[in-house]
Amino acid sequence: MVGPLVSDYGMKYAYILLPEPDILEAIQHAEFQLRVNQRQALSENLISNVLNLSSEGIAAIDENGNILDVNDYACSLLGVHRNDLLEKHYSQTVLVVFDRHGELSRHDEVQRSILTLHDQMLVYDIRAVMIDESLKAHLITFNSAQQIKETERSIRLKEMKKGSVAAATFTSIIGGSTAITQAVKRAKKYASVNSTVLITAPSGCGKELFAQSIHNASPRAKGPFVVINCAALPESVLESLLFGYEPDTFTGGKKEGKAGLFELAHGGTVF
Repeated sequence: MVGPLVSDYGMKYAYILLPEPDILEAIQHAEFQLRVNQRQALSENLISNVLNLSSEGIAAIDENGNILDVNDYACSLLGVHRNDLLEKHYSQTVLVVFDRHGELSRHDEVQRSILTLHDQMLVYDIRAVMIDESLKAHLITFNSAQQIKETERSIRLKEMKKGSVAAATFTSIIGGSTAITQAVKRAKKYASVNSTVLITAPSGCGKELFAQSIHNASPRAKGPFVVINCAALPESVLESLLFGYEPDTFTGGKKEGKAGLFELAHGGTVF
């Protein structure tokens, strides 16, 4: 009997006699509702996982200004817990910093804007979600400027040609003469300052060895080391090689354009 079973859980019950077809219909309806609930839970779990896979902070705010969802990375950047944001009006939370000119109460959008929060610089976008010409939500995506710089640096390093990495250090320079000892000592001093260094010597004396050693002993050591043999370059291509060019700039150029060596060496050293 069902009655004693449910009473064990502290539930009240009453016997209602129903025709068998009605009972079967109720069971089928319950099964259908269960599948709908499982489907909805799966969809919500999938959306949550997709949001948390993003390398950007993401926050969704409905048309009334209430926070619909926020991913873990956004909470990390903002220094708050997810429960401190969900279902609250954005104006009562840290997300109000993104509403600098009332964008979150209108249809306005913001692209590539910058603000400072907790001593870190954030780059953010605000997009209005429109359905049937009606505002349904605002989507805020943001990231730390430092993370963007690190990503750009990683891309530059991948774009660099093989061999544009400094392998030598001052320990690679072999020699015990007074001249070589003084040159190494002087080069180590130059490595500590952010200035252009001129290295002069006859061909074959190891100028690039010194250049790599200076790079690896400098604050730019984690950046790229780009070598340019200017003597082997005709003047007509030197500018495009050093500074790059935009797509479709000239006949024969790459359709997607090309980054210059100075751009590839950003944060590092050009030799």
